[in-house]
Amino acid sequence: REHFVRGLELAREQRWDAALAEFLASRELFPTQVALKNAAICWGQLKRHAEAAAMYRELLAKFGTSMPADERAQVETALAELASRLGRVVLTVSPAGASVVVNGTDRGVTPLPGPIELDSGTHTLRVWKPGYQTYETQVTVAGGQVRSVVAELVALVEAGILVVTEVSGRPVNVVLDGVI
Repeated sequence: REHFVRGLELAREQRWDAALAEFLASRELFPTQVALKNAAICWGQLKRHAEAAAMYRELLAKFGTSMPADERAQVETALAELASRLGRVVLTVSPAGASVVVNGTDRGVTPLPGPIELDSGTHTLRVWKPGYQTYETQVTVAGGQVRSVVAELVALVEAGILVVTEVSGRPVNVVLDGVI
């Protein structure tokens, strides 16, 4: 409740990023219809339309049957408005089992369950799998556009495993080519 109330205060001040953090924290502790709706509104105010649409869809999936008709209609209208600002990328990867990262955010392992929904604009798409060269490209999508990307991963001729151990035995993180 504390996070939710703080989120409402921050939203009234139009501090959308901070309000979003509070609503998401509230949702983690106790997922309510209002916390989900407020988080979706914050995502929209931050111009993060794909995240807003995903949150509205979650809201309908979890609470749609118990929502009053007018409130459900509002959510469906918001989703329809967001659709014009979103593009989709249909990703085909060979071989399967590769990790997909878009703009630094993990999107899953191939084959993905469906197209990747993205805000209109240019995005960095990275596909990687141990034993293969990483595939990276920039993809630009406009609202309502569907783009196809085919990533044929090339097997490494020489590969190995790097083991790094700190003298004290404490675990360490190693960053190689920007990847942990």
